Amino acid sequence: MERRQPVTLGIDLAASARRTAVCRMVWGPGRAVTAEFEVPDGERELSAFVRTADKTGLDCPLGWSSDFVATVLAHHRGARLPPPVRFAQRADGRPGLDALRFRLTDDLTWKATSMRPPLSVSTDLLGVVALRAAYLLDEMAATGVAVPRDGSGPVAEVYPAAALRRWGIRLTRSYKSATPEARALREHVVGAIEAGLQTSLSEPVRERCVDSHDHLDAIICALVARAVHIGDTVWPGTAEEREAARREGSPVCLRILSDCVELLRLSKAMKRPGVHPVTLRLGADSGKIAVTWVGRERWFSSIGVEAMKVSSGGEGVRLDALYVRVFGSSGQESSLEMQEKELRATSTGEIVKVFRDQASGLREDRPGLSRLLRTVVDGSLTVVRVTHEDRLARFGAGRLGRLLAVMAPLRGCCTRTSSAGGMNSWKTSFRWSARSPDGCMGCGRLRTGTDCWLKSRQCHDGAR
Repeated sequence: MERRQPVTLGIDLAASARRTAVCRMVWGPGRAVTAEFEVPDGERELSAFVRTADKTGLDCPLGWSSDFVATVLAHHRGARLPPPVRFAQRADGRPGLDALRFRLTDDLTWKATSMRPPLSVSTDLLGVVALRAAYLLDEMAATGVAVPRDGSGPVAEVYPAAALRRWGIRLTRSYKSATPEARALREHVVGAIEAGLQTSLSEPVRERCVDSHDHLDAIICALVARAVHIGDTVWPGTAEEREAARREGSPVCLRILSDCVELLRLSKAMKRPGVHPVTLRLGADSGKIAVTWVGRERWFSSIGVEAMKVSSGGEGVRLDALYVRVFGSSGQESSLEMQEKELRATSTGEIVKVFRDQASGLREDRPGLSRLLRTVVDGSLTVVRVTHEDRLARFGAGRLGRLLAVMAPLRGCCTRTSSAGGMNSWKTSFRWSARSPDGCMGCGRLRTGTDCWLKSRQCHDGAR
């Protein structure tokens, strides 16, 4: 029997049916996913769509602030109004949101994302949409489908702007207008979604999302519904938060750095363990990492970044540097070319850079060698390859260690291994650069206050 494919629904609810956008996504095996937009004819058909989906993400508050309800009820009865209160202050010292205007979950979302406060369902036009949502959920409950407001049932509340922030898609302006700038932002968000999913949306779906922010929000809601369905969300942690979510509704909070759709700037991707900008650029150029362009800047798919990572054990992408040298300032360029050609023919990794010198092997201030050592210090290489050890240093591989020790207080080692054709390669196992003085590259453990380059044998023995 064929297994049923999961279906998620995203609804950007508006006060009128004409402005309501509905996206249906079917999740196939692997990363296969299809998306299409639906046009429901009235509330009954909209609720029917919800019933056929495994999970629905609804861009609309599912309740009102408890303080607001209590205040309105007291005013209706002619009783004294409860005193206005604020939620707890943020970590940066700013006061919490007004509990009369905002729900507890609004305050928590605001603190978690560091964005502007969300619209108030109590004092903004958003309340009109919330009334429609309340009647929609009531109609479903009347047919025997229970819809808890905390997202544990078939419907989960979604805050699209917060979802984009948690995915690492940070926008400097709003994409909800008809201006060319807003359209360009929507196109960027769509590209980010495609890069994160590592699949392309159909052209009609893509055009609708770029043309209409309502449809873009609908597809974001469907993606968040998928995250809820597979458990990639953070639920209310305390009893107070759970009770507030049950009564007031709660937009689901995605796990930060979720691999569902996240895009990373180069500076952020570099901070992940085992990742270097050279690796990222090579992966992007070869098509191994999905990227999306924002102006002249490339943003990298977190999934692709993880796949391209160079692990601490030396597995994954092998980054080779070639070093070629001849004695003399001119007339031997052909010898440099022959060395490089020979090294390229036998290299088993990705060649990230070629360093060249026309100088004596006795000199320590060779420009090419200096650049090579700086690159090794930065952790950009895993293997240094030469046709013969005297190309790197006239007195053999032992000199390399002394040169590295002069360059910076490195923690690590450089070992020679033979390769085809009598050529030599030096495997570098540097995990910490000179900017990280408290690390041992040889054993991969922190060693505060110790110089592991000078005491590497003692440190490594102690680590075992």
